[in-house]
Amino acid sequence: MKKIMITGCNGQLGRAVNQQYAGSTEYELVNTDVGELDITRVDEVLAFAREVKPCAIINCAAYTNVDKCETEVDLAWKINAIGARNLAIAATDVKAKLMHISTDYVFPGTESRAVTEFDAVGPVSMYGKTKLAGENFVKEFSEKHFIIRTAWLYGDGKNF
Repeated sequence: MKKIMITGCNGQLGRAVNQQYAGSTEYELVNTDVGELDITRVDEVLAFAREVKPCAIINCAAYTNVDKCETEVDLAWKINAIGARNLAIAATDVKAKLMHISTDYVFPGTESRAVTEFDAVGPVSMYGKTKLAGENFVKEFSEKHFIIRTAWLYGDGKNF
């Protein structure tokens, strides 16, 4: 069976990914959250990925409290930017694909129309800035990656 490593498995998105793959006979999910893997520590991430040897990594881990990102800048930077970088380095090391989940907060929010991936970024919040830094690290360090920007998550969990 092919292995897919999921970070942030206990969050809303991580739980949804697990539900999607429930009962799969093709993929084995290797679930991690902060208790099992500290994505802010590159050596730990590399060792874990080398042990698991996933074909793909889905990064559902993020510091998503937009307001607290303004006051807990170091923590937001470590998780949203450095964590993404470390996963990208590990994905390249083990030749895995990386799916990185990002946000529409990378845009300035002043557009009067729907934005596309071709629009200029320009985050105004620390959350957006750290998520954009994570995207840039993924592009720089991962050979095979997908970056998904989403505006909303809804389902099982805290919703708007």
